[in-house]
Amino acid sequence: MGNEYHISSLPPETQEALRTQNNEESGDSNQAGTETQPVDGGKLEAGSGLAERGAVPDRTVEPPKPQRNSVHCTLPVEVDPRNDDDRIARRNARLHILAVLTDYCRQHALNICECRDDFATQYNARRLPLPGWVTELIPTVSAPTLLRWASNLKVMGVDALAGNYGTRKGSGQIDNDEELRETILAFITQRPSHIYDELKRRFPKKKLPTKRTIERWVRKWRNNNPQQLARLRNINEYNSKFRSAAGSYSENITYALQRIEIDATKGDVFLNTGDKFERYSIIFMEDVFSRRAKAFVTKNSNSRTLVQTCLRWLLLNWGKSQYMAIRTDRGKDFISAYFLGCLEELGIDHEMCTGRSGWEKPFVERLFGTNTRNLLEQLPGYCGHDVAERQAIRSQMKPGDVTAMMTPNQLQEALDLWVAQYENTKHQGEGLDGKKTPLEKWAESPVALDLSYQENQRQLDILLAEAPGSGGLRTVQKKGIRVGDGWFINNDGLQVHWIGKQVKVRLDPFSEQDTIHCFNPETGEYLFTAEDFRAKGINRSEAAKAAHEQQKEIIEEVRQLKQLRDEAPDNVIPFNFRAKTRIQTESERVATEVVEALDAPEKEAQPLTPQQEEVRTRIAQRQTERATQPNETLAQRFFRLYLVSLKDGNEVLSEDDSAFVSHCLEKEVFPSMARLALKKHTQQQEAR
Repeated sequence: MGNEYHISSLPPETQEALRTQNNEESGDSNQAGTETQPVDGGKLEAGSGLAERGAVPDRTVEPPKPQRNSVHCTLPVEVDPRNDDDRIARRNARLHILAVLTDYCRQHALNICECRDDFATQYNARRLPLPGWVTELIPTVSAPTLLRWASNLKVMGVDALAGNYGTRKGSGQIDNDEELRETILAFITQRPSHIYDELKRRFPKKKLPTKRTIERWVRKWRNNNPQQLARLRNINEYNSKFRSAAGSYSENITYALQRIEIDATKGDVFLNTGDKFERYSIIFMEDVFSRRAKAFVTKNSNSRTLVQTCLRWLLLNWGKSQYMAIRTDRGKDFISAYFLGCLEELGIDHEMCTGRSGWEKPFVERLFGTNTRNLLEQLPGYCGHDVAERQAIRSQMKPGDVTAMMTPNQLQEALDLWVAQYENTKHQGEGLDGKKTPLEKWAESPVALDLSYQENQRQLDILLAEAPGSGGLRTVQKKGIRVGDGWFINNDGLQVHWIGKQVKVRLDPFSEQDTIHCFNPETGEYLFTAEDFRAKGINRSEAAKAAHEQQKEIIEEVRQLKQLRDEAPDNVIPFNFRAKTRIQTESERVATEVVEALDAPEKEAQPLTPQQEEVRTRIAQRQTERATQPNETLAQRFFRLYLVSLKDGNEVLSEDDSAFVSHCLEKEVFPSMARLALKKHTQQQEAR
């Protein structure tokens, strides 16, 4: 007797499902006028193969007990093979068929060897209660095939039912054809049907795999390479799902205001501004140490708003730590000269993230997401995250919903309330561990914060004042300081001390750009305040008198310096000393002695030294040469001497002539003469 599968070997849920299917099948047959007996009574359907041959007696049969050598087959859960691997789908289908075969034999009280042939006939005629995906994968079966499946299941296990179809991994046509594979990968994000059409267009003469084969290969590649697929399709999806996050950007943060993250974006809420509906910008900043946060609603996010609103609020309310850094992205507002200049004046470092790398400031990015989910989505006027969501929301809006939108001030109040609740909620972040709120963590900071700007807001406003172009640097001129179209002077004439020097200028935030504050560009020290005399109506004559009075102090300082110079001892060289004598070389000194000796009155003849004799001979030779060529210019002299130096004869230049030629060649004094001399020398050589 062969292998048998009894229904009692299946789970109770599966047994009940099979009985229900058989009962429904029997009910359909009764309605069609076919004589049937209940399955439990052991009767077969009229017209079945076994009933016609009389193989089964018309009697009630007790279900046989499972045999000792029967193979227990669990009916798999019904799945859609199009969403699964082909081998797994084929295995599930065969396992399902074997389970139904076992139940078929039990219901008809037949030995499994006797009913395989009849089961195959019923299966091929589509008379058995099987799902459509099973018959689609396996259209026909035979008794030997069923026997082979049962044997493989018993000997090699469930995976043996998958079979050994297809080629080995990496040995198919697509894997072996590099050009074909690269073309498919180039269009891997598109639909397989589009890929097949593209292949037919590019390779009209090549025998291509079937469309079904390409679909299987593309589906398999997508399942095996989810990271690459996400990177190709959507970089944001890749960053949120697959980018490694093993480290922590708060690992070295040990005190409050050590690092603050700031970001700005357009809010997903339409606001009622009176005459129209607009989306305002929302700026969030968060302290990494404690997770304290603050939100600002502004019409536009620009450098002036960042400085005059966010930075000013930060210093007045939270204070400033000794070593403080602000981390932002590369938005034009955060890299503007005004914003960076204010951070430099305040001694705050600026940390700039890599382009399109939001994970480098993760805390403020998550804060935006939390705020959107918990608050903005609940507000009237919410317009969605993307175009599709906005279209869906607009399609559901009613005319009355427009008038119910919030104003910018109401949104700011809602954000303030939400932030207050956020700061009093226990967080799961690193260092908080779900036990502390941001305010409690803030109180644990070991570093004291500087709140001195609360007492001197005027100084802070001047430091945060906007600077004119060129980084705010201006050179003080005789007429004053030029800023824009105006000339700025100090009423007391203090600018005269900086005439010819540069100062750093800040526009006064409380005036209509007619007052500036000047600082030392190196130390940042405050120098003076200057005003536009045209806009302010300053009496220039009085300002000129004050400037002259200031210059008197400078003149007095110069007089004292001259007095110190005059009173300097003899061994101190005055600062305006200019040497009136030229230091002589050794040759010039010897020549001078020879000339003096010749011009002196005759004395007793004294023998000359060998060096003096040499100089005397050289001078006499030079005088002879000058007598033969009295009108020779320097250029002619160079040409003559340089031509002599090029010759290979015995004629040797004197030391002075040699020095003269070397100097002219080194400094390129007579380049044209040098070229002529070389040309003439070449011609002479060729003539020889």
